[in-house]
Amino acid sequence: MTGPTAFNILQALVSGYALWRGGKPERWAGVLLALAAAATYLAYSPYAVRFRSVEAGVLVVDLALTAGLWWLALRSNRIWPMLITALQFASTLVHISKAVDLGMSPWAYHFLLKLSGYPILLALAFGTARHDARLRRFGVDMPWSA
Repeated sequence: MTGPTAFNILQALVSGYALWRGGKPERWAGVLLALAAAATYLAYSPYAVRFRSVEAGVLVVDLALTAGLWWLALRSNRIWPMLITALQFASTLVHISKAVDLGMSPWAYHFLLKLSGYPILLALAFGTARHDARLRRFGVDMPWSA
């Protein structure tokens, strides 16, 4: 199984878990991450030139995802949205680094863009599990800040 295939399967599983067992913040994050993954796949340049310059379509997707996660982090009463927003923002900064240094190797650009993907999924899965545990223990888990 290739890296992208494994990531896409994990993405679907974690987003599905968030939709099934999560509260509203977890569900929002699951949907945002799944939509961004699909949009990123569609936004890539043709394979022959991929990552040789700034991937403009992927940059747009990453900026939209960062904004959506930022909105979620500001409104939810959970800690994990701040973590995944920071990780996503760091990934977005990689595009700026590539724009500043066009000599950055395509491999390094690709690697740095993908570096935060697994920790983001791990944080969402952990956040969903914590929500489910609080719900089982207390019967309620308020999703939004007052």
